[in-house]
Amino acid sequence: MAKRKKNRQANPLYQQNREKNLQPKRKFFTIGRVAAAAGLVGLCAIAHSFFSQAKREIPPHSESFNEQPTIKEAWDARYHEGGKFINRDYLLQFPLLQEIEKISSLPEEEKSIALEAILQPREKEYPRFLEDAIPENYTDAVFYKAFMSAYSNDELFLPREVSGIFGLEQHPLFRELKATLPSGEERLFLKILSCAVLMAQQKMEYELVEKGETKKDFLQRITQGRGDCSEYTYAAANLYYTICMFLGKYELEEKIRVVLGMRVDEGGKIVGRHSWLQFFEKEKWRNLEISSYDKITPETPVTLQTPCLTRFEAKTGAYLPLITTIVKFDPEKRINLSYHFSHYQPHVLQTQ
Repeated sequence: MAKRKKNRQANPLYQQNREKNLQPKRKFFTIGRVAAAAGLVGLCAIAHSFFSQAKREIPPHSESFNEQPTIKEAWDARYHEGGKFINRDYLLQFPLLQEIEKISSLPEEEKSIALEAILQPREKEYPRFLEDAIPENYTDAVFYKAFMSAYSNDELFLPREVSGIFGLEQHPLFRELKATLPSGEERLFLKILSCAVLMAQQKMEYELVEKGETKKDFLQRITQGRGDCSEYTYAAANLYYTICMFLGKYELEEKIRVVLGMRVDEGGKIVGRHSWLQFFEKEKWRNLEISSYDKITPETPVTLQTPCLTRFEAKTGAYLPLITTIVKFDPEKRINLSYHFSHYQPHVLQTQ
């Protein structure tokens, strides 16, 4: 497996989509290369991380508050299950991103100053969204921060490194999977996913992490077997992708996606940032909780029959999958390609 390709030549808002759209067998989505991803590293270094302002999810899920359907219904009515592919055209429909495009040709130092000048007047939108997470407060500025956070997490897709830490090829669960490969794509898909989730849950113990998420931090925490929702989710995703590659089942990779989102209580306040997986089952994307429902310790004996695919829906408040990411391995180029999707249309303020 090759490491994910890094193209740092141009700002993402101006790079054309040069990859041919991927056409999965199912009709639930069409994906193309993320033109927006190639040059975001520079902007990520400048932009303030929106998600660092919110508390991370702490398991187990609270069942103490009463649902007010109006909050959930307001978001559900605007949820786009398949997601809108985030490419240059999608980004440039928003005034904020149009402003950022205009400064793309400036020298780096001038561009940093100009970007700060563009973002500073919009800073009040972030705490407003945290306090009152209604669709109208999900502005293009909030979306921009969420997208930048999702993009910066792309460096956590490290199938080779993660599979090495877990000793995948000699792992009892992987050996069991190879010895008992089920017939039928759907059954095989669920077994591969179960294998990846069980491996992550058996090694990992939940620990709330306040530090920033870098490649070095991530790999260190995985090695130590500790972390919160991000470590759990990205560990399981990397294991899933690696197993698909080992088995030559590249077509199954796009049946899961990594979610970067928020949990909202019934009053519309952000409870915390959260990462989880979604998987495509019976023509629908299902939420898969990994960290909050982990009851397995490193000493717990597990097999592929051990239940682990906890499908969940919000019973109180709402879960907001703001940005999802699908990773597709290109066997010819030996690179991993990331595709980002937006699931709620950002609101553009009338004052702009």
